[in-house]
Amino acid sequence: MEIIEFIDNINNMLETSFMFRAFKFILGFYLIIIAITVGLMLWRLVKVGYFILLQTGQEFPLTKGKMQESWEESQERLKTSDPDEWKAAVLEVANMLGEILRIVGYKGETLGERLNNMLPNQLENLEQAKEANKIKNKIVQDEAFTITREEARQVTEAFGESLRYFEAIN
Repeated sequence: MEIIEFIDNINNMLETSFMFRAFKFILGFYLIIIAITVGLMLWRLVKVGYFILLQTGQEFPLTKGKMQESWEESQERLKTSDPDEWKAAVLEVANMLGEILRIVGYKGETLGERLNNMLPNQLENLEQAKEANKIKNKIVQDEAFTITREEARQVTEAFGESLRYFEAIN
């Protein structure tokens, strides 16, 4: 009987204690903050599509197959003897990398802006990708620009290494 009376006395004391009421209020406030935070995190997961990524374990569930097909098509373009096809291959692979960087969340309107907004430790071959982008820009800006098959292969391979880093292609 003494234990029950002791617990009852403590309960009565806690109900009338200002400190305990303040403590309960603070805990309730933090519980509301935590619930809002969890709700916002879940909303962001669903909005950005991370929830699908968490469920499937895939990094780019909607684009990886398309990217691989485009990569293989660009590699076929490099096997032709037409310099315009080589240019098209460079542009196609550059567009693929720009799209992947956009999906991943790098800011910028163009591939060059996205690459410039990256830190050196965010991409293993960042400098090679920037150099390849300069050649891609020359192709876009100057119709008379000529590129050899070997140069086109090097540029597409620099972009391809970046795509492999983000696991967009095999």
